Amino acid sequence: PGVDVKLTLSARGYPSKVITHSTPLGANGSGSYTWTIPADLPPDKYYRVSVAASGHGSDSSDRDFAVGNFYQLLVSLNGNGMVNSVDNVINCAPNCSAIYDPAASVTLMALPMPNHEFTGWSGDCSGTGSCTLTMSSDHAVSANFAPLAPGINFGVSSSSATVRAGSTAQYSITLSARGNFSGVVALSCSGLPIAASCAFNPNNFSLGATPVTTSLSIRTTGPSAAVLGI
Repeated sequence: PGVDVKLTLSARGYPSKVITHSTPLGANGSGSYTWTIPADLPPDKYYRVSVAASGHGSDSSDRDFAVGNFYQLLVSLNGNGMVNSVDNVINCAPNCSAIYDPAASVTLMALPMPNHEFTGWSGDCSGTGSCTLTMSSDHAVSANFAPLAPGINFGVSSSSATVRAGSTAQYSITLSARGNFSGVVALSCSGLPIAASCAFNPNNFSLGATPVTTSLSIRTTGPSAAVLGI
């Protein structure tokens, strides 16, 4: 023979409401029941239905559902990267959609994977900065990422210095690979004023995944000062 089951509707902060105390379930373990949302049910985004059968245990819906007026935000990814919302509700992937209260403000941040860059939003956002949406309707945005072109990044201890006659100035320069660059780097000086010289130490090295720091020294021997800018 079949058994009767009890259906209960519940949400965070809302007392459980019994939908039906007795719903027949067939002898083969199958059955169906159509129910109407109770009129006194307050809006909430986190309702679940649980099913209990006497002597047969209980279970609940494995996902929340909303009752009331809410709007959905859907995020998709094109390329290697991820998107997080400032409120930590969206962490895409895997959590790429969420339901928000009307007029809620949501800010999304795009984070490229190593050796990739964020190229911009499409859909309901544009540009390459953060994406802020007001949830007055459903929204869908896409975050687009692309591989970095191979190249070299330079980090310099100072952007410019004045080297007076007979004096020496030094820079610390850090080079790092961009976009899977790997190869031999040779450094030299050009465009120096008369009576000025410079040297890198080291001036020839292999550059790959590990950044390399070199020292640049410039010296003037002429009667006037030289201005060095990088």
